[in-house]
Amino acid sequence: MDDTVTITSGAMRAEIALLGAELLPLRLGGHELLWEADAASWSGTSPILFPVIGRVNDGVVRIAGKPYPMPPHGFARQAKFTIEKRASDQVVLVTAENDESLRSYPFCFVLKVTYFLAAGGLQITFDVINTGEDALPYAIGFHPGFRWPFAQGDKDGYSLALPTREKVSGSRLTSAGLMDPARYEVPLDRMFVG
Repeated sequence: MDDTVTITSGAMRAEIALLGAELLPLRLGGHELLWEADAASWSGTSPILFPVIGRVNDGVVRIAGKPYPMPPHGFARQAKFTIEKRASDQVVLVTAENDESLRSYPFCFVLKVTYFLAAGGLQITFDVINTGEDALPYAIGFHPGFRWPFAQGDKDGYSLALPTREKVSGSRLTSAGLMDPARYEVPLDRMFVG
C-alpha cells in the first residue's frame, strides 16, 4: 500500500501523506511552494494540529480530574488516515479514535481532511465529527511551512500587502512553550496598501 496520495489540477500538484494527512510537496508549474523538511531545524512541512494547538501544561490535559498525556500539537500528525474518497483533483482522508488516541484523548470522533485543487489554488477543509455522547472539546490547526522566497531570487523582492487596514492582536509563547495570556498588537502598518 502506498503511503502517499497525489492529486493534480492543471499546473498544480499536491502529494499528501497518509500518516498525519500531511501535505508534502505542493507544486505550481515547476516551483515547489512548501518548505522541504530538514530535520536539523524542522522536520515537518504542514502538519495538522489536533486536538490541541501548542503545548499543554506539564504535557497533560485533565478531563474529569484525570490526567491524560498529550504531545505538543496533539496526536493527529502521527495518526494513520485512510482514503474515503478520491478523484484526480481531490482526496478525502479520515481517521477516528482508536486505542492509542483514547489513551490521551478519551473522546469518540472522526476527523476528515479534504484536499481539493481548484483553479488557481488549494482548498483544505477540516471536518471534526463528534461520534460520542459527551461534548467534544478540541482545537484544530494547520501549520504549513512555505518556501521563502517562493521562486529563486532575493527575499527583498517580495512584500505582503493587505487591501484594508487591519488590527490584529496575538499572544506570545512563554519559555515553557505555553501561551502567555497577555495580548499584544501585531504591527501591520507597513503592509497596508490603500
